[in-house]
Amino acid sequence: MARRCFNAASRGVASRLCRGLIGAALVALIASPAAAESFPLAADQVLVGASGVYTTRAEDTLPELARRNDLGYGQLIAANPGIDPWLPGAGRRIALPGLYLVPDGPRRRPSRPPNAVRRRRR
Repeated sequence: MARRCFNAASRGVASRLCRGLIGAALVALIASPAAAESFPLAADQVLVGASGVYTTRAEDTLPELARRNDLGYGQLIAANPGIDPWLPGAGRRIALPGLYLVPDGPRRRPSRPPNAVRRRRR
């Protein structure tokens, strides 16, 4: 009897451990690095980017639209009040906010692009 209980308990632990490892592996495979966008600025420029409009299809959701357009979920919800995020419906015009106000302050050119690779001097 004790042996059965031990085996059942260890199978439960092993099962939970296996599910946890599989879940962690899936998250590691699906996760991708965050993308950053940079904009060239003129000396007197106060706005960057561009806004857009998307007409939904029946299968669209706002979280999916946010992901496809590199927008935040909260950003998309704020720009489209009153629209159900999970069932916006076919034919709805969704605002895609992509216009940003540049804060006042000193501006300088970066010494090198943020994604540039440094080469070693020989």
